[in-house]
Amino acid sequence: MKKLASLLVAASAALACSQSFALAPTVTPELTVTLSGATAQDVGLLKLIENLCDAGTIDYFKENGTAKIENYNAYFCTIPLTKLTMPIGVVAVGSLAARDANADSKLDVLVYKRGAGGSGEGPIGVCTDNLALTSQVLVDATCTDSETAASPLQVAGDKHWRCPSRAPRQSDGGLTDLEYQKLNSACAGKAVVAQPIWGTIFNTPVSLNFRNALQCAQGLTVGAEDEANMPNLPKSVIASAFNGGLASWDRLQAKDAAGNYTTLALAVASKVAAGQCPGYDTALFPIPSTLAGATQTRVRACRRVVSSGTNTQFRVKMLNALCTTEAQDQLLDNTGTSDAVTNTNANWQAVGGNNTIPAIIETSGSGNMASCLSAFADSTTPANQRWAIGIQSLENNVGRADRYRFIKIDGAAPTVKNVLEHKYADWVESQWIWLNPAGRTQAQRDAVDFQEILQKGTGENAAVTTLVNSTFIHSFGASALVSLNTIPGNVPSLPAINVDGTVANTVATSTHAFNNALSSCRTPQVRVNTAF
Repeated sequence: MKKLASLLVAASAALACSQSFALAPTVTPELTVTLSGATAQDVGLLKLIENLCDAGTIDYFKENGTAKIENYNAYFCTIPLTKLTMPIGVVAVGSLAARDANADSKLDVLVYKRGAGGSGEGPIGVCTDNLALTSQVLVDATCTDSETAASPLQVAGDKHWRCPSRAPRQSDGGLTDLEYQKLNSACAGKAVVAQPIWGTIFNTPVSLNFRNALQCAQGLTVGAEDEANMPNLPKSVIASAFNGGLASWDRLQAKDAAGNYTTLALAVASKVAAGQCPGYDTALFPIPSTLAGATQTRVRACRRVVSSGTNTQFRVKMLNALCTTEAQDQLLDNTGTSDAVTNTNANWQAVGGNNTIPAIIETSGSGNMASCLSAFADSTTPANQRWAIGIQSLENNVGRADRYRFIKIDGAAPTVKNVLEHKYADWVESQWIWLNPAGRTQAQRDAVDFQEILQKGTGENAAVTTLVNSTFIHSFGASALVSLNTIPGNVPSLPAINVDGTVANTVATSTHAFNNALSSCRTPQVRVNTAF
């Protein structure tokens, strides 16, 4: 077994007194696979890679060294050849076994994954010849040991590293939240192979302070995390927060303590003062003032960059944009912010002084989205808090460490059960793409074989069900992913949820595909009717 971290320790004995160990420049992976695209698929992708790797052999490389999955990552581990067999019915185009340079029946595999730019970087990374557009974290001797007591070790022996630089790399494959043609024209005229992954569930979460205010206004238990106490926003309100129709949360009306309709902020203040919202802490979550020129109650909408699949599916599913020219599309960033500028909670909270239109704040990845929403509910500076709404997939914030919460849309929670029962509509069918391997290099063909193995692991109902049950059980129910009925062998079967709340079957009961053509603009076609 060629464990990178072990070799690094041996190769850097002279630095034994240091907390950082230099990477051994002579350690060369036997197989390198470069991926780019959707951050919504990162958690699931990492779980698949971890399942292939020998226990205790994973090196996690991140650009910024934090525990959270960020925009530039790489994973290096040892994988037995017995786990690298081609799926049934798939003919190998390369030769993974031939890469076993030391004949130990294992491969040292380095997988790069770029999430910056989101799904749009999938087609760009695979199909563009401009490598300057497709940089990845640079795994070399400049990476340093970032292991801490808080590092999320999967198994003893795994290692975490911080790498300060990036370098251009052509992507072997791209992951997209929805059909890749919706994102850009980078692959126009190219021979693209598009494979289904799974269905990804999305939502429009709100900052924790706004969630508590909505619970108060809607007569729910403030601070409760179960499905029954999830507050609701109609699709029309959500759309208006992002397309300019709703400049201030004052437009939302609610009943005050006396039962009279008034603005949301005044209604919450009245009910809290009357003791109708026990558990609402105004010191921790101040209620925005409606007397401050409306700047406090101005809508703060955290959106993703234009190339993001998370953002694109929102435009399709919530605004009907990219489906008809008559749609009122999302506003562009109007705050002049960037992830580099808004790197502290105080800077995030300072965004959006203009009160004439919503503050549209652009973020590059799901981690930055979490930072944007969380900052507006920052408990260290309560006086500067604001109510905010964003766009996020449900593989995020399962443990509720970030200060935002998912909500119901049109009365339905974002759960596997509600997707399968045709009650929750904000989900799309995700894709994995690569170029046709004919005429490609040996390394490129081997990378295709590796992706075929990973992709097979994503699509099977049993694999998705296991992944959801092990990783994506929220306080309000199982979520994040559904398997697709367009993948052979996946058959919808009800009930979808076990008595203990775990998933029995994740196969979607509808599909956005028709005659092998996928369009997220299409109203899903029913495969099994669970509406009655």
